[in-house]
Amino acid sequence: KRFRPRQRSARPPPTPPGISFLAMPPQTGQPDQAEAEKKFNAALESLSSMVKTEPCLIFSTTVCPWCTKASDFFAKLDRPCRKIELDQPAGDQDQQFLGMALGMATRQRTVPNIFISGKHIGGDDRLMMGYQQ
Repeated sequence: KRFRPRQRSARPPPTPPGISFLAMPPQTGQPDQAEAEKKFNAALESLSSMVKTEPCLIFSTTVCPWCTKASDFFAKLDRPCRKIELDQPAGDQDQQFLGMALGMATRQRTVPNIFISGKHIGGDDRLMMGYQQ
């Protein structure tokens, strides 16, 4: 048998020097950089406010089975927990910015993203580990 080197997957060409994706004009319906920054800061403020005021908070998506499991867990304990669906309404930029702010604040890019009494717990696995201890 002859050795055949693996074919490399096609990579996108590098961005030419001096061109930034942030400097490109916004597409129709997309916010410009200043507007995006305002929306992101508003989302960060909103996140901070929710975490401080809600005793229990789950950030989730409608298609996440672990989010449903975590929500059901709190229901079994008879403990109300506010659930925020990051993908509803579909295409809502405010929810998208809230998801970005959440990811940056917690360094967790997955859902569920759970807070109890203002403290970041993590996902469903961390919730179950904490409950078992």
